[in-house]
Amino acid sequence: MKLRNYGTVPTMLGLTITPAAVTALLHSQLIINKLLLLEIPCSLCMESKSALSQTCSGVFLPLILAPIANFSIAAGSGIYNVPYITNVREIFRQVLTIYQPMFPKIAMIFTFHALLAGFITYSEIKSYLRMLDTQYLIEEEKKEKFENVL
Repeated sequence: MKLRNYGTVPTMLGLTITPAAVTALLHSQLIINKLLLLEIPCSLCMESKSALSQTCSGVFLPLILAPIANFSIAAGSGIYNVPYITNVREIFRQVLTIYQPMFPKIAMIFTFHALLAGFITYSEIKSYLRMLDTQYLIEEEKKEKFENVL
């Protein structure tokens, strides 16, 4: 929706802060807490869960929030003819016509988010397990030194 400069700052703030905060909260609650408590059923399941939560909060949430914000600004300023709120079919049709040319870019962003989330989670799991192994080796080394002293 070509709204020019109307509502640029509030729209951009809402569309950047909200997905970032939701992504951070979901990742810390669903992935990092399970990893730190060693509740890892399988690493592939955790990576898939991370990719799903990242794409939902990083791609689909802005795709839902952007029309809501733009329609509310357009209705308030009177620049753009917005369908009435109960006319869901017309609103959905308008949103689809706006997103139609962007589908290849959205698919690319979706794939990038999923791959990046999987890689980050894989790296977190790998580094945490390496840290646990290192901690175990340090404890074993201390036990050996203690036994050698006796």
